[in-house]
Amino acid sequence: MTAIIYGIYKSGNYASSICVNYRGGNYTDWVLPSKDELNQIYRNKATLGILNTANYWWSNTEYSYQNAYSQLFSTGVTSIDAKFAVRVVRAIRYF
Repeated sequence: MTAIIYGIYKSGNYASSICVNYRGGNYTDWVLPSKDELNQIYRNKATLGILNTANYWWSNTEYSYQNAYSQLFSTGVTSIDAKFAVRVVRAIRYF
């Protein structure tokens, strides 16, 4: 899904672009998590060492052409936000 989103919006300061261009660990297969994957990260945030921050994190799951799902990492609440909203990006990769 990240590649499809990137294909539409191309490079720039977008969540999908940040993930596609991320090179952590010299890997090139980073993606933006789906809303279900993001929820799994939230549910395991203590184990992963993620702080209880009052920030929304983007998912790659679209609600509509102009909106996508995000999740608040202090409470776990899921939100539908305009794609131009500023949210945290957490790149993930499959292994």
